[in-house]
Amino acid sequence: MKCGMCWLAVMMLLSGVASRNAGASETAKALVVRSPDGHRFDLSAQRGHWVIVNYWATWCEACRDDMPMLAAFAASHPSGRMIGLTYENIAPAALRQFVAAHPPGYPVAHVDERELPRKLKPTYFGIHALPLTYAITPAGVVAKRWVGELDREKLQALVGKPHR
Repeated sequence: MKCGMCWLAVMMLLSGVASRNAGASETAKALVVRSPDGHRFDLSAQRGHWVIVNYWATWCEACRDDMPMLAAFAASHPSGRMIGLTYENIAPAALRQFVAAHPPGYPVAHVDERELPRKLKPTYFGIHALPLTYAITPAGVVAKRWVGELDREKLQALVGKPHR
């Protein structure tokens, strides 16, 4: 992993602190965000679909490295939903500029931690760590939470085979 916060996540994983599947079976509460271009994403409106929520930051190299895999995953699972949530202090114009220069291939939005549902905050055992990804079942239940770079095979095993 390439960024300082990501390194911390690795240390937590190695120590076994993060080996528990915290967040499993928790119902995901309301999450409504707007993309830099004004599109609205409402988590509660996604019932019936797997939803992947990925917290990232423009300064996080590991987060940026995950983007092509996440875009390919989203493209191969059209019945699923994907949202990237930037978790940093960034001006809307700067986020629009970053997205224009590095199109993620799925919707992104900026979030304020104070507005997030408790079960979907970008912390892991009280420590902010990026990237952080949640997989939410079609019933709206947080099935899995990953800290650090994401493994496509593990995500595939949880969500299922692509639907074309």
